[in-house]
Amino acid sequence: TVKKLGGTFQYRNPDLVKSSKWLNKHCRCVDNLKGGQSTIPHAGRGAFATRSIAKGSVIAPTPLLHIPDEDILTMFELNKVPDDADADADADGDDSTIQADFDKPIGKQIMTNYVFGHPESSMVLYPVGPVVNLINHQAGKKANAELRWSSLMKNDYDWHDMNPEDLVNGEDMHRFGLIMEFVATRDIKEGDEIFLDYGPEWTQAWDQYMRLYNANYSAKSTTWPLRASDVKEQYKQSPLKIPTELREESYPEGITTACFVETVDQIDGRPKTNADGKTIERWAGPLEFSEYEGIHFHLCDVLERKEVEGGAFNYTVLVHAKSEQIQVEDVPHHAVSFVDKPYQSDLHIQDAFRHSIGFPDAIFPQAWRNRNRR
Repeated sequence: TVKKLGGTFQYRNPDLVKSSKWLNKHCRCVDNLKGGQSTIPHAGRGAFATRSIAKGSVIAPTPLLHIPDEDILTMFELNKVPDDADADADADGDDSTIQADFDKPIGKQIMTNYVFGHPESSMVLYPVGPVVNLINHQAGKKANAELRWSSLMKNDYDWHDMNPEDLVNGEDMHRFGLIMEFVATRDIKEGDEIFLDYGPEWTQAWDQYMRLYNANYSAKSTTWPLRASDVKEQYKQSPLKIPTELREESYPEGITTACFVETVDQIDGRPKTNADGKTIERWAGPLEFSEYEGIHFHLCDVLERKEVEGGAFNYTVLVHAKSEQIQVEDVPHHAVSFVDKPYQSDLHIQDAFRHSIGFPDAIFPQAWRNRNRR
């Protein structure tokens, strides 16, 4: 009897094995998307289909983090304010604190570019589904995806009848109760980039921004600073600089080197520490492309360079790990890259574009419309 019911596991846990019908109703695939270089010039990364997706099918679900007032994303000028005279100084001997001057806004957080908003509402919604934040804009028929509310049970439609303030201050509101889905508006092939129409307000804001940007940039006639992505191309086949060369000509300002490293102990008979007392280890990976992940990626300084067979180069680097610095030998050229230093990328330039993605008006709840259209 137990065998006829599917074995001991299914006999003891009949509710854990679900039918295809149940899965289609209550579950969504979250591996239909992967990140990659966008097909739109200068757009950065984009989202691409990992398999064919039929028209009308769900590309990806995404829970939404509800933020009651988009002004929360405003940044303000920061000032040092002296503490009380008898306050203890910090480790650097500084007895002041940093405070925001709320009378001096300086712009919006980068998060503004990734939230969904509506001109009649103060509330914005941040999508937290895998890869969906990489979906770029294309207008009209160029888009191949649209948004709709999910039919999943976890999508709480009662929230559609609550105003933004109650969605924060009400009971049981500190959870993900809203779920949207990106749906294919036409058949999508494996490898196609996914595009969403960000809406007329976003398009108008972008066009206005580009007009002002082009006018101001053309008037200045200055050279756009190189970023990490530019320098990567320059040194793709060229040897990286060692300290003596950097003293003569450094890399562009705001850019530094970083390495993918997994290490093993130094060979017996060779020094285990350097002159500064730092541990010396040998590079051992990553060996596969799939293993080149953030967990293995660390800021590093190139100390030495040597040419190896085939005209390639290996390096000795000083890796800045979380808790210590380690000297690593025999790091191959392909394991060393360039990154923009914090707050130095184009996303952080003064007056960078900031605007929420348009939420479709036809499905935006009336209860959330708490202000006049701007």
